[in-house]
Amino acid sequence: HLRLLRQPAAREAAGAHQGALGL
Repeated sequence: HLRLLRQPAAREAAGAHQGALGL
């Protein structure tokens, strides 16, 4: 998972998931 977090695309995906959870 750490490798994915290093990638910018993965970082954006993580942000999208957090936003969905917020909703």
